[in-house]
Amino acid sequence: SISFSLSTVVLNQLDAFIDQDKVVFKLKELGEATFRVMATDQNGGSVLLEIPVVVLDNESIEKPTSSEFEKLMSVKVYPNPATGIINVEYPVLISGIENIKLTLLTLEGKVEMTEIINNGKTSIDVSSLPQGIYILTLENNAQTIIKKVIIN
Repeated sequence: SISFSLSTVVLNQLDAFIDQDKVVFKLKELGEATFRVMATDQNGGSVLLEIPVVVLDNESIEKPTSSEFEKLMSVKVYPNPATGIINVEYPVLISGIENIKLTLLTLEGKVEMTEIINNGKTSIDVSSLPQGIYILTLENNAQTIIKKVIIN
């Protein structure tokens, strides 16, 4: 079950309110913005989702372009489920970008491993980790990509 709570919004370009079963955000100014949502569980674990938006006028918001969506979808994590080694590929995402931070977390938010990677592919050894569902994040200065990983 998911519940919403909303604290005071201090940014002058955004109105936010709860409408029945959803949180509604209304952007008031033209231009670019990043919409950030953080989900936190009762044990303190959290996941951050960042969505870039462009406000064209006060009534329409541009969705991410297909090329931006393709970049997000081009991140490959395999095999998944895994037992020993997980391969991570992100050729489109890091074109010309260095220092991508890879983090593997439990669903409780415990960091199992972190490394900085500088090329489009890496392999991580998960053979010593217990079976379960994990969250893999790839972060650079501009965005965070989140993938679910299952270890058998």
